[in-house]
Amino acid sequence: MNRLPPYEFQLTSRPELSEALLANSQVIETIKLQEVISILWQPKSMNAEERDAKLIKALDLLKSIAPTDGIEAMLALQMLGTHEAALTCLNRATREDLPMASRDRALSDSQKLMTLYLKQVNAINKHRAGGQQKMVVEYVNVENGGQAIVGNLSACANKK
Repeated sequence: MNRLPPYEFQLTSRPELSEALLANSQVIETIKLQEVISILWQPKSMNAEERDAKLIKALDLLKSIAPTDGIEAMLALQMLGTHEAALTCLNRATREDLPMASRDRALSDSQKLMTLYLKQVNAINKHRAGGQQKMVVEYVNVENGGQAIVGNLSACANKK
């Protein structure tokens, strides 16, 4: 695989960075940054400036997901990795120097990854909603002679 070994990075600790990573110490922040870096595809041709830009973009994506607890933070990191892999596969699917079979495989893999990403989005949304479900009735049929109340009902005490 064309990955670069982990590289040194110098980022000034910022509150928004700690918030995006759900890090409450410099040590945890550094470990989580290394996790983010490890899932980013970095071809050998990529220079340090491009790698830093890619890291900043990844951190912005994590920040936009806005994880609020450990489960959401793990899902957000997985979503980032899935998104990165899907884009890499889409890129390979458009390369004319690859055989058609390789391009088809890359396209198929990207479709699977995008499906996985949607499942991850649904998982984080379900986690945020607390698993609560809401039922909405959109059609009411009342026969002749029948009575119906359509609207919001609430129980109230009798006023005297």
